[in-house]
Amino acid sequence: MSADPANSPTLTLRPTQAGVILGTAGYMSPEQARGIQADKRADIWAYGVVLFEMLTGRQMFIGETISDTLAAVLKTDPDWSALPRARPQEAVVRHRRCEAGD
Repeated sequence: MSADPANSPTLTLRPTQAGVILGTAGYMSPEQARGIQADKRADIWAYGVVLFEMLTGRQMFIGETISDTLAAVLKTDPDWSALPRARPQEAVVRHRRCEAGD
């Protein structure tokens, strides 16, 4: 059973600081999921996740629980074969830049 993305809470119990997990699990960068310091690359990561979802029509990282989703972010590779073969070249370039953290 997959979690409904509409029911994926955004964790906001405390202000942003090192060691605090803050955000929506499926869009967190690995650094955020680990609770370590993140920088602007976390936003680039989230953009890449959204782009993947726009191109495939499905979530990039999902689990039955928030913990499972965070584990997927940390331990699994996206299903790159889910990307449609015919896609705008600009989208491919942008996604690769997101993956590289540029």
